[in-house]
Amino acid sequence: DYATSLNNLAWLYLNMKDYVRAEPLFIEALKITRNVIGENNPSYATILSSLAAIYANTNKYIKAIPLFEQVLKIDSLTYGKNHHKYFEDLYGLAVINIKSGNFTKGAPLYMDAYYGSKDLIKQNFGFLSEKGRALYWESKQDDFNFGYQSFAYRYRQEPSISCFAYDNALFTKGLLLN
Repeated sequence: DYATSLNNLAWLYLNMKDYVRAEPLFIEALKITRNVIGENNPSYATILSSLAAIYANTNKYIKAIPLFEQVLKIDSLTYGKNHHKYFEDLYGLAVINIKSGNFTKGAPLYMDAYYGSKDLIKQNFGFLSEKGRALYWESKQDDFNFGYQSFAYRYRQEPSISCFAYDNALFTKGLLLN
């Protein structure tokens, strides 16, 4: 499949941080995927999310935000709003808003993603082996640490934020100790 090959090549360039080469490949893969399977499809959302990541990594937040918002709409239709994929993309949208300077919009999105992910972790973490827990934490620790770092320094403006940062730190430490 040509669109899949374009997407894979674009991912290679994305991982190499060669955004100039990755962007047109993602755009072409997106066009083909939209024409073949439509926009309300997880494959389309994945490519759209990758394109949004390029824009986010190159500080083109104005382009990235609407793409992530579209990804979230597709996620909510496909998986519902209580699925790890939805929370991952909600986290992405939150981070882009915070990094672009829109903390007021990004913070509630981040908190929703955090609490949703936290609930899923509580439900499923007990079933994982110690190695599985370590691997899971390795894949998610940047998400949790971003919130702690982004929110901790705002404690003077909003005391409730410091409570959130403290809760975040305690929860993540508890994960590692259990």
